[in-house]
Amino acid sequence: MRAKTPAADFPAPTHDDLIKKLLHQPRLLRDFFRAFLPELARFADLDHIEYLDKEHPRGGKRPRRVGDVLFKTLWKKRETAFLIHVESQNKPHPAALERMGEYALRDGIRYRLPVMPVLLLTYPKPETPQPGELRWDFGRLAAIHVKCPVLHFRRMNPLPHLRGKNVAALALTALMKLEADQQVDAIVSTMAEALRQEFEAEDL
Repeated sequence: MRAKTPAADFPAPTHDDLIKKLLHQPRLLRDFFRAFLPELARFADLDHIEYLDKEHPRGGKRPRRVGDVLFKTLWKKRETAFLIHVESQNKPHPAALERMGEYALRDGIRYRLPVMPVLLLTYPKPETPQPGELRWDFGRLAAIHVKCPVLHFRRMNPLPHLRGKNVAALALTALMKLEADQQVDAIVSTMAEALRQEFEAEDL
C-alpha cells in the first residue's frame, strides 16, 4: 500500500498561480481584457490567441519569469504580442517600469514583434498608486519612454464586478477589498456564473 504524501509537501496555490492559470485559458483571458482593459479588447483580435514562451537563455543572475504570460494576436490587423507581468512582492518594486521595458524589448527582439506590456499588482499593501509611465529625456538628442497599463486589484472597487456576469472579473474580486460575507458571495457567484455559461473543464 502506497504511503500518503503529507499535505505539507503540496503547498497551497498562490494568487499568482491562480492568475496565471486563469490567463492561460483563452476564454477567461478574453473575459479578463473585456473587464479590465476594454480598449484593448476593442482593437485586438482575441478570438485568435497564440501563447508564446517567455523564457530566454539567461545567466545565473537573471530571474525566471514564472509569473508572466506572453501571447500573440492581431492588433488593428497587425501581429502583436502582449506581455502580462504579475508583481506580487510585499512592496512596490522600485524599478517595476524599467523591468517592464526590459522584458518587452527582450520578447520583441526574440519574436520580432511589437510587445505591449501590462503590469498586474496583487500585493495588498501599500495601496499607493504605481506610476504607469517612465520617461528619460536627454534634450533633443534622445528619449526613452515606457508606458503601460497598471492594474492594482487592491485599489479597485469590487462591486461592479460582483454584479456582473464576467467570470474572470468575478474570480479576481478575491484580490480586491471584500468583507467576509462578500468573499463567500464572490466564490458562489463565480461558480454559478461559470455553470450558467456552461464552461467546460478546459475553460477553468
